[in-house]
Amino acid sequence: MLDELRIARSDYSVIWKEFLEEFSKCPDKFFFFFEGEDEKYYGIRISIRLPFISEAEKISFNCKGKDSVLKIFDLLSSNEIVGNSLSSFFIDKDFDNNSRYEKEDMIFITDKYSIENYYVSVEVFNRILESEFKQKRIGNNKEIFDKISAIYKTRLEEFLDALDLLIAFILKLRERGLKNSNSLDNFEISKMTEIKIEKIKKKYSFDDIKKILNCVIDFSESDVLKIIRDNQLLDRESFYRGKYIIEFLRIFLDRLREDLIKSKPTLFNEKKALKLNLSRVNIISELSQYADTPACLFDFLDNLAKRRKSVFESKSILN
Repeated sequence: MLDELRIARSDYSVIWKEFLEEFSKCPDKFFFFFEGEDEKYYGIRISIRLPFISEAEKISFNCKGKDSVLKIFDLLSSNEIVGNSLSSFFIDKDFDNNSRYEKEDMIFITDKYSIENYYVSVEVFNRILESEFKQKRIGNNKEIFDKISAIYKTRLEEFLDALDLLIAFILKLRERGLKNSNSLDNFEISKMTEIKIEKIKKKYSFDDIKKILNCVIDFSESDVLKIIRDNQLLDRESFYRGKYIIEFLRIFLDRLREDLIKSKPTLFNEKKALKLNLSRVNIISELSQYADTPACLFDFLDNLAKRRKSVFESKSILN
C-alpha cells in the first residue's frame, strides 16, 4: 500500500480531486484516508485483518492533517455518487470533541490520544525487549527480563509525572478556546526532561511553557495544578499526547542499547549486538509489529468487510 501512497499537498481539494479521478477509473477499490504517515501503523493491520484485499485494490491518501481528513469525509458523505464507496478515514482522538463523527461507519477514531499511544505500554516494551534485545521471559534470562521490564514501568510513570504540568497547561488552554495545536511540536522532550535508566527528571517550569507557546493567558500556575489534582485517576498512558510518550520510549530504548553494547553491561548479563536503530522519523514503522492493536480497530475493519460484501451483493442484484 505504501507504493500507492498519495503525497498530499496542503489543500485538501487536491486530494479530493485525486480521489474522484481514481474512483472514476476503479470504483470498486478501497480508499484509505490518513492524517499523515499513519499508514505505517494501520497498513499491516489492514492487510492481516482483511487478507482478501490485494495491494492492487488499495489506494491511500496522506491528507496532511486531521482537518483535511474530515473535510474530505464531509465532501464524500454528501455526494450521492461516491457516498457508498469503499472509503475509510482514520483520525486520532487527540483532546478534541469528536462526537459528531463517533457513529460514522467510515471513520475510525483511536480510543487513545493517538496511534503513538499504542506503542508505549509495558507489554509493547516487553515484546521489544524479547525480540530486539534477545531477553526471554522464561529460562535463564527471566530475572533480567523482569528487572528491566519493571524499570521501564517505573520510568514510564515518572515520565508521565513529568508531563503532568505540560498536559494540564494544554488542557487549560483548550478550556479557554485556545488550541495552539501547531505549537505542541515545539516542546522537545529531550530538553524538557532528563531521561535516564536510573531516573526521570523534569527540567521545565510553568514560565517555560508560556515562553515556548508564546501566548497570552488569563490563568495561573495554581489553576493548572488544580487540573492535575482533578485528573489523578486518569489513564495518562492513553490520554496524554502520544508523540511525547513515544519519544520517551525511543530515548529509553536508546539508553538500553548503550548499556547492551558495552563490554561489561550493567543491566544485561553479556554484551550483544543490536540492529535496532530508532529515530523520530522511523519509530512508527520500525516498531509497528510490536504496537498494540485495539479491539475497536478490528471491529472497524470487520465492518469494512461487511460493507464490501453489501456493495458487491447490491451490484449483483442490479446486474
